[in-house]
Amino acid sequence: MTLLRLFRPGALTLATLFALLLAACGQDADTPETAGTTKGAVPAETTSAEPSPAAEQTRSVSGKFGEVDIPVRPQRIAGLYLEDNLSALGFEPVVKSEPYDYLELSSPLFNMYEGNPEGLLAARPDLILLSFWYDEQIVAEFGKIAPTVVFDWEWGEDGWREQLKGLAELLGEEEKAERILGEYEAKAEQVRTAIHEAIGDKTVAFLRVDPGRLMLYGDDRGGGFVGPIVYGDLGLAPPAIVREMTWGKRDPVVISEELIPDIDADYLFLINDESDDQSKKALADLEQSPVWRNVSAVQTGQVYSADSKIWLNNGIRSNEAKLDFLQSRLKP
Repeated sequence: MTLLRLFRPGALTLATLFALLLAACGQDADTPETAGTTKGAVPAETTSAEPSPAAEQTRSVSGKFGEVDIPVRPQRIAGLYLEDNLSALGFEPVVKSEPYDYLELSSPLFNMYEGNPEGLLAARPDLILLSFWYDEQIVAEFGKIAPTVVFDWEWGEDGWREQLKGLAELLGEEEKAERILGEYEAKAEQVRTAIHEAIGDKTVAFLRVDPGRLMLYGDDRGGGFVGPIVYGDLGLAPPAIVREMTWGKRDPVVISEELIPDIDADYLFLINDESDDQSKKALADLEQSPVWRNVSAVQTGQVYSADSKIWLNNGIRSNEAKLDFLQSRLKP
């Protein structure tokens, strides 16, 4: 998912927006579904052992906001910003929060921040799954569309693994999650060995280039997009400035352009949204700035572009793509 930790619109604004638009779409605001949360695994009992033909069998999930009845076997899941791990478990979500080209989903695009709940209504989900940052007001509005479950974990160092396991247990795919996690760990170890044999203890840094902002990634103790893979799973070495400025912090650190020459990494990767004109211009301006030619990786020709669509997502499929990318670039 593209984690919205760096941009979260106000909860009241979103809740009000959804309430108004749902009313405009003819939703019955007087009979909302109860919305609940679950942390990781959710043991559940079937509340209707012999459902009537008109009623779908459900099970009750307890959570932070009370109880929510969800389908025992959901068929049409909307997992906003959870699409990577959902698809890895074999579920194609009925909408997608972003294009996710690397996932090759056929689902229509749904962006709640553009105020278009009609897209979600048209997809007719029977279960909505949300990440931890949504509050009770927003969840209640989603609950008017379909039973809604919010995972209440925060990103830890193993955040995406926790998410995958939690989704798997909720959806009855524990064995598949265990299998694909095992495959990932084996692949990460193979790539780690190959890269270390190729470059030894040479250093690696990641810099995100946005309009008006440069962000240097560290080990991302908040379970971020870069650090847990680059410095965690692959055990690559950071340059001194990365360790001094970012190590042990939850998020990447915003730096000034004047510090760019101090990023003395042997390999420098630039994360930039090539689909956005302003982002492309920000990168072009950086590469034309006087400080750029003083960067050691620029001088040795070891600067690489990293696709933001992959590197700013955090699920098992994007992380597998990160492993492949790094192995293809980190060579003697």
